[in-house]
Amino acid sequence: MKKEIPYITLDWVSTPKTNDNIFKFEAATTIIKNKETGLFLAIEFIKNEFWLIWWSVDEWENKDFTIIREVEEETGYKNGEIKKIIFQKAYSRWYKARKDREEECCDKVFFVEVEEKNKSKAKWQDFWTVKLHWFTKEEMLDKLILTHHKFYFEEFLKSN
Repeated sequence: MKKEIPYITLDWVSTPKTNDNIFKFEAATTIIKNKETGLFLAIEFIKNEFWLIWWSVDEWENKDFTIIREVEEETGYKNGEIKKIIFQKAYSRWYKARKDREEECCDKVFFVEVEEKNKSKAKWQDFWTVKLHWFTKEEMLDKLILTHHKFYFEEFLKSN
């Protein structure tokens, strides 16, 4: 029997910014697997700090369509295929020292597969991304630095 996780619910909900010094936002996170190699993708956000690919989602965006667009923008892989939704809604909260505020994220987590034949030659790379890395599942568990990203990846592995 699959373990129930109490903070997971079923739908996207608009997440407002608040005036109590807590910034609330929606985000999408992807676990990206290369179909040919079986390796998983992480970004090196800061030197030796590896994260899953994620971004905040604007209220006006079609959330599920945004996944494929962002995967292409962040990685250069066109026509990524959403294989599974890992979490419909997962909350995480932290204190961001450089902005002197708490942040609360409502995250939707996807599993996406990509193929080398669909990789574009010129890849747009956002301001924060240092480098893309492909890892085995064991390496991903070792390398992911954010607790909630590691949790998402562990739950993905349990479900496959």
